[in-house]
Amino acid sequence: MRDGLTEWLAGRAGRGEVVRAVLGCLAHPAYGPDTVAVGLAVAALTHVEAPPGAVTFAAVLGTRVFDRALDPAAARGWGEAAEDLVQRLWGEQPVAAAAVCRRAEHVLIADAGAPAEFAEPSRVLPSALGLRLGGLADALGALLRRRTPSVADLRPVEEAARRVQEHAVAGRHEEQVRRAVMAVRLSRWLVRQRAAPLPPAAGLAEAARTQENDDAFVDVARARVWEGDVDPQVAAAYTSLCASVDAVRAGHEQRFAALLAEWTSTAPVDTALLPVEQVVDEVVGPLAAAQRVLLVVLDGMSTGVARELLADVGALGWVEHRLDPHRAVLSVLPSVTRVSRTSLFAGRLSDGTQASEKAAFADRGWPLFHKGKLTTAGAGQVFASEVIAAVEGPAAVVGVVLNSVDDTLAKGGRTPWTVASVDRLRELLDLADTARRVVLLTADHGHVHERGSRLEADDSGGARWRCTHRPAGPDEVELAGPRVLLGGGWIVAAWNETLRYGPKNNGYHGGASAQEVVVPLALLGRGPVPSPGWQPRFHPEPEWWVEEALTQATASAKPAARRKRTTAPPPEHDVLFGTAQLGADAWIADVLDSPVVSGQLARVRRIGVGRTHVERLLRLLDARGGSAPRAVVARALDTSDYRMNRMLATLQRVLNIDGYEVLTVEGETVRLNGALLKTQAGL
Repeated sequence: MRDGLTEWLAGRAGRGEVVRAVLGCLAHPAYGPDTVAVGLAVAALTHVEAPPGAVTFAAVLGTRVFDRALDPAAARGWGEAAEDLVQRLWGEQPVAAAAVCRRAEHVLIADAGAPAEFAEPSRVLPSALGLRLGGLADALGALLRRRTPSVADLRPVEEAARRVQEHAVAGRHEEQVRRAVMAVRLSRWLVRQRAAPLPPAAGLAEAARTQENDDAFVDVARARVWEGDVDPQVAAAYTSLCASVDAVRAGHEQRFAALLAEWTSTAPVDTALLPVEQVVDEVVGPLAAAQRVLLVVLDGMSTGVARELLADVGALGWVEHRLDPHRAVLSVLPSVTRVSRTSLFAGRLSDGTQASEKAAFADRGWPLFHKGKLTTAGAGQVFASEVIAAVEGPAAVVGVVLNSVDDTLAKGGRTPWTVASVDRLRELLDLADTARRVVLLTADHGHVHERGSRLEADDSGGARWRCTHRPAGPDEVELAGPRVLLGGGWIVAAWNETLRYGPKNNGYHGGASAQEVVVPLALLGRGPVPSPGWQPRFHPEPEWWVEEALTQATASAKPAARRKRTTAPPPEHDVLFGTAQLGADAWIADVLDSPVVSGQLARVRRIGVGRTHVERLLRLLDARGGSAPRAVVARALDTSDYRMNRMLATLQRVLNIDGYEVLTVEGETVRLNGALLKTQAGL
């Protein structure tokens, strides 16, 4: 009966050898219960990327199960089917999937005799993920050993990272995979810095912008990579990467500190800079004249923390806005709560306490709630009743201080910064939304992480500043001027994040690094806020954060110059295409002008998608060979990630004429079939 059923199925399935192999294993007295596990081992050994010699171990396994070597096509079909099945199991029945994979790894190593590293091609075996991370570590090591790495040298790193992310269990090791992605981003940034280093910042405003727009993202990535990995090989690669990145960042911090010292001593007027004591008068006041504001001050929030947090806030449908023209906010010196937060709320340079902050706000008719008053509520209540009443009430501005970041510096913990990791932030956002208030998110100062710092004990000041009259060392800078409110107007502050003067903590502030002095400032609304002086900012990430370096280089490369004509062109009526159509992307205008696409655009105009959006999309994808990462498309369309699904669906309605798949979305990649679009448009 079994033989007859096998032949019947083999004849109907169209893959007879695969069916015979699977049912043959199922009939084996020892391997029958492990038919799926054996298939996983076969898949690893017969993969196109299997190491040399894998065919020998595949033959050994075939002999143990069938007394003969497996037909290669049958082996590959069996392996693909087994991997497809287990990939579904990882999502639906992870315990069962784990058990099958453990058995498959035993079959591969113990029964087939293959070395453990031969599991690497498998897309479902957990051990393969570890091996792929090891491959990434090797690629990183090779890159870092190059004195002057080029963009092309990033190819093995990018490919290794892609293999890590494509593995079936990558989602079950989210933090480990996130660190791998961050390591690749740091590699891109490092190669850019070494291959084409930017000149030192000309002024403090430029140095502050570099911190906000570029180095803040570096800080986010290295905070994750610094956490390391349990695998010694991967950990060593991350250690080397962090050392290389930290060396470049130290140069940026030293330059910032020197510019800060000069600016602080001379106090020049610079419209590109906004001292934190001027935020209330120059930002909050004008904003409150147009709409009710909830001012949320996250004590100690650095620009790096802000970038992580704002990305998560954006996923909730809030739109980030920045000042236009942009102005970088700088803390008071030293960059500590006592002077910087008090000056923020007072609207003038001040050294005070929570009481003086509250009194200064009350003088303006605005309520202010610190941590103690914010959370004094009964059972089942998130906020005290007076907080809710204030936010829902008529006051133009309500202030709230949250201490999650500052508390973390003292108590430890480096989880990614999300709305959920900041105590009561989600509830505050919901309360503001209900009360129809915009949210102005800022801080009083930033901070640096503990990164193996050295101690130079000095109790004359704080963790990162001192006022003993000892000359500034190589990692320090002297700061003096009207904005230095402690130490008698003169202090020495550490700019190098590896120096501290007090007990070891998870992080520190008070120093002269850009991480501590540059203060984030963002306006949040449930959509674009029509307020003068503010512009929506959908995609603040630099290119190296969202896109492979090789793709960046290809996309930004200029087309080769055309050779000048030496003869007169033929008459227009004698040629197939006119000179207006000779441009590489001239077809895009023809497509958009075609009656078919024009009609499609007319149908979706009221949804907010117009010709400009379609043209941007087509030009982007055409320049990149027909595909681009979803994040890059979102940047080109200048829309938020929150709206991207709807935007892409509408664009597909326009371009997928008669249901043909001209525009497709495959995971995180957007693809365009330009030839099919031309046909459908009647070109």
